[in-house]
Amino acid sequence: MEDVTAVVINYNGGELVLEVIESILNQQDVSIHVIVVDDGSTDGSPEEIAKRFPEVEICREEENTKQINRLRNEVLSCAKTEKVFLTDNDVILDSSCIVRLLRVMRGKSNVGACIPRLMYLKKQSRTYQQGGHIHYVGTSVAPSRDTSVSGTPTSPKVAVGGGIALLDMKK
Repeated sequence: MEDVTAVVINYNGGELVLEVIESILNQQDVSIHVIVVDDGSTDGSPEEIAKRFPEVEICREEENTKQINRLRNEVLSCAKTEKVFLTDNDVILDSSCIVRLLRVMRGKSNVGACIPRLMYLKKQSRTYQQGGHIHYVGTSVAPSRDTSVSGTPTSPKVAVGGGIALLDMKK
C-alpha cells in the first residue's frame, strides 16, 4: 500500500469540503495523510474539519490571500511522501481515483503528474475537464468541457489541467 499525502486547498468550503475529505479518506489501497490548507475561511469550515476529522492536519492563513498557487507550493515543500495529490475543496473523488492515477504513474517512468477526468458534481454524465493544452497567451484550454462522459479512458494522454493532480515529488 503506497503512502500518499492529499492536500486540500480550502476557502469557505462549508459542508462540501467535509464531503471532499471523506472521499479522500475513503480511497482504496492507499495510505492517506490529509493536509487542509485553509486560506482564511470565515465560515467555520476549519473548525468543522478539526472536529469531524481530528487526524487531518490543518494549516491556516490568518486572512484570505487568494494566492492558491503559493499555498500549494508551500505545502508541497513540506510533504513527507513521494506522491502528493493536490485538490480543491469542491472535488469529490471516486474511491479508486488515487490508486488508478498511481497505476498510470507506475506504468510509465517519465510520468511526473497525473490528472483525473473531472465531471460536474450535479451532472456526472458531463465532463468538466479531461485534459487540455496551454494557449499561447498562457491560459489553459479545456476542449472537452461539457461533453458527454463516454466510458473509462483506456490509456493516458499527454495533456494539462488545473490544480487537481497526483504528483511524483521525485520527478
